Amino acid sequence: MVNRKKTIIAFCCVLVCAVAITAIIILSNKEPQEIILYPMSVINVYDTKEVSGFSDYVFIAKVNKQIETIYDRVEGINRPDTVFSLTVLENIKGKLAENTEIKWMKQGGVSQDGKYFYKTEENEIFPQTDKIYLICAVATDKGELLTTVPTAVVELDFDYESIDFSKGTENAEFKEKTDMSEVVRLYRDSVKNEKFFTLKDRYLSKYDEGGQKIEIRVPYATSYTLPDERPTVSENITSDGLTKNYDDFGKQ
Repeated sequence: MVNRKKTIIAFCCVLVCAVAITAIIILSNKEPQEIILYPMSVINVYDTKEVSGFSDYVFIAKVNKQIETIYDRVEGINRPDTVFSLTVLENIKGKLAENTEIKWMKQGGVSQDGKYFYKTEENEIFPQTDKIYLICAVATDKGELLTTVPTAVVELDFDYESIDFSKGTENAEFKEKTDMSEVVRLYRDSVKNEKFFTLKDRYLSKYDEGGQKIEIRVPYATSYTLPDERPTVSENITSDGLTKNYDDFGKQ
């Protein structure tokens, strides 16, 4: 009788331990809670001409891997920026190096404690490894590539998985599909007719084939300037209110 009680107690202990371990595993595998930040924007993020005009680079790229997440303290939150390795397949605006791995930062990602996943819009696309996207990005003063606009990462509307990129970007099948793509044609047209955003400093990426950093400071204009009419150098921005709003928007 005593042995039977000991057996029952031992079984109960094992059962409790098993339940506890299972609970720990489930909790540890729990997906981070999604947090939408909804930051203030200085452009209409749904107007592709404004997004193109705000961006320094518009390109098609394959995501090779996620490298790391870095954190910046903004309004009491350690805001994450996720760093990816990309290979640029086609430049639509700007001349980034092709057929070589470069780094690109996307605003958003997993919090430092792993509990939260920060996004700037509910339907924002977060890149996945081995997929190809159309990306709009700016160059920072350090030459890094950064995307903060939530609509600036776009999924392509054609099947690219069968395309062989082993010989580089000079691929007839890829060119044919991009030429027929409504998404790509939309952004090619948007770049040609972009609403150039002047309330920002302009820099070249360190991955730019030109290789030299330039800075363009221009006053804010209520109407956009066409690409061939852009000023090269002008006076500094003098509107503190507008400058403050831009600084709040992101790192660019």
